[in-house]
Order: sequence, then C-alpha cells, then structure tokens
Amino acid sequence: MDINIVPKFIDNALSPPAKAAGDTLTNLWELGVGNHLRLWVKKQETRHQKNLELYKQKIEEKTQAIPPENITEPNISIVGPAIEASKYYIDSEELRNMFANLIASSIDKTKIDGTHPSFVEIIKQLDSLDAQNIERFKNKKSYALCEIRANFNDGEGYNPILTNIFEPTMDHKNYYAISSSLNNLNRLGLLNISYSIYRPDFNYDKFKETQIFKTIEKQADISQEYKDCVIGKGAVSKTPLGENFIKICLS
Repeated sequence: MDINIVPKFIDNALSPPAKAAGDTLTNLWELGVGNHLRLWVKKQETRHQKNLELYKQKIEEKTQAIPPENITEPNISIVGPAIEASKYYIDSEELRNMFANLIASSIDKTKIDGTHPSFVEIIKQLDSLDAQNIERFKNKKSYALCEIRANFNDGEGYNPILTNIFEPTMDHKNYYAISSSLNNLNRLGLLNISYSIYRPDFNYDKFKETQIFKTIEKQADISQEYKDCVIGKGAVSKTPLGENFIKICLS
C-alpha cells in the first residue's frame, strides 16, 4: 500500500534541505508504519480468503444435504442479493452461516415458501452479538426481561432508568451491548419487547441480586437523586417474522 505522507510544499521544493526533510519523513514512515501496515493488509487478505473458503464449504454442505427431489429453481430475488451481500459479511462466522442457510433454503422446495427477500437486509443489519441473541430463541418463545425504575424526588413516581436487562445474562457484565442488541432485534421485527406482559413462571426477584441493580440501589443512597428503585417486570418474545427467520436462517 503506497501512502505518501510528504507534504506537497516539501515534495515540490527545490532546495536540498527541503528534499532531505522529505526523504527523512518517507524513511520514518516506512520504518515505523509502512511495513506494519502492509503486513496487516496481507494478514487481512489471508484471513478473508480463509473465511471465503469456509463459506463456500458451508454452502456446499447445506445444499448437498437437500434431497434431490426437493431441489428447485432458486428465487433470484433472494439468492442473488444474498450472494452479493454475503461477501461483505463472511468474516463473521454467525452471519456467513445465516447467509449459507438462506441460500440453501432458497433452492429447497420444502423451505422456499418461508424465505423472504427482506431476510437479506435483516442479516446485513446484524452483528455477531445480535446473531447469538436471536439464536437463544431457537427452542424458546420468550424470556423474562426487566427494567430498573427509580423513584425520583420530583413527585412523578417511578420512571425507568435502565431497560432490557435480559434473563440469560444475569451477570450483566455486557449490559449496554446486550440492551442495544435486543433493541435492534426489536426494531427489525424479529423480537417483541414488552413491559405490559411478563413471565409468571420466572422469579423476578433474581434481578435484584444482580450487580447492576445493587449499583443503582447504592447510587440512591449516595446521590439522593432518587429515593429508591424497583424492578419493572417484562418479557421479550420472538415474533412470527422472527420465528420464520430462525427456521430459515438458523436451521
């Protein structure tokens, strides 16, 4: 990769000192950054090529598993955009597996009715954490969810200050990333987040034992911004679109 960091006023200068300064800058770039950058690019190319081969193998594995009598002409509005888009996402194992499943489903007459062109755009808007979270719903319809509500000193009662605390991640070390991920899956129509319904079979007091709740509770004593805090019960469930997406892209 040829990157010239020598300013034009030096590069075009005629005086020997200016030329020497330009040479020095170029040499320092080559020694300090240039070689490392070229090595990094080479590593990325090698890694990308390896992931491309893994992706091809996954597609072959999925398509060869289809019984010959179930193979049908693919829906070009699905398989075309899927192949085009997937080349930008194959460095994520979760996402390339989703694209491989979608492509295989598009030529399987037992699944083709469940495929939809929107699935390509949905996968493009996911990251690895989103993929892991939607996969939790393969064999389960819903999970308990809670929000922490604080009673502020303004007379307006309890209001949420943290939302989307997810049942399977009780340690909540990655709370903000998981909360954002659930919001994204909700935005895409794969999941439904609600605080008007909850899981009657789940003990919501477990959320009070989490570090994040204890931190918020302690903050009430320190800052005096709010009197106390409570748990707001909720649930997150997969939508019909989400269920269909899981069947096709996570099978």
